[in-house]
Amino acid sequence: NGTIWALNTTTVLSKARRYHTSVAYNGYLYVVGGEDSANALLDDVRYAKINSGGTVGNFITNAMAFTNQRSGHSSVAYNGYLYVIGGKDGTIYYNDVQKAVINSNGTIGAWAPATATLFTTARSGHSSVVYNGYLYVIGGIDAAGAYLADIRYAAITPDGTLATVWNQAASSFTTARSGHTSVVYNGFLYVIGGYDGTAKVDVQYAPINVSGTIGGWSNAAVLPSARYNHTSVAYNGYLY
Repeated sequence: NGTIWALNTTTVLSKARRYHTSVAYNGYLYVVGGEDSANALLDDVRYAKINSGGTVGNFITNAMAFTNQRSGHSSVAYNGYLYVIGGKDGTIYYNDVQKAVINSNGTIGAWAPATATLFTTARSGHSSVVYNGYLYVIGGIDAAGAYLADIRYAAITPDGTLATVWNQAASSFTTARSGHTSVVYNGFLYVIGGYDGTAKVDVQYAPINVSGTIGGWSNAAVLPSARYNHTSVAYNGYLY
């Protein structure tokens, strides 16, 4: 019925961090980049096996670090590859996408640019989703401090690289923002909360067409309290 049982603490990370990303893929949990308690930026990937009872095994540092330490990036896993997208290193805002093979034992292979074409407008605090062979980069804040409401997307080829052309969705979501979250469920894209100088309480959604384009936006029920820098997931018909 969508309710959550009592939460339990499992294996802790070897390094505390914030503004990182996490993905789950093929029975492993990955924690990617961010910054530590001394505000030092990180370029590591830690991974741990997800056990059948929901516990997580010991976290291991992957041998291959991605290029350029950063926080405020986004990450997705798709078709055997892990992607790191955008973010900032305190001075530089990035608009690159890096990819690496996810091996069957949970390790990550060597990192390489996913495409020679950078997406338009370097940014941090954005969100990303992958759906039906397309990677989407959603909103965020640019190097000049301007909040963004655009959606950029590119096709993913079978070898994990991205098409050389980045498209911009014709319809932007309402109110530019960063620190939001996004999920895809049952053919719809959801943008949840965020910040544009004020924390947001809204949830917006739009259909994703077969061609990768995004349809018109609608408003769902609002959150019980405004928030940003949260996380969101969709599972079995429920949004959390």
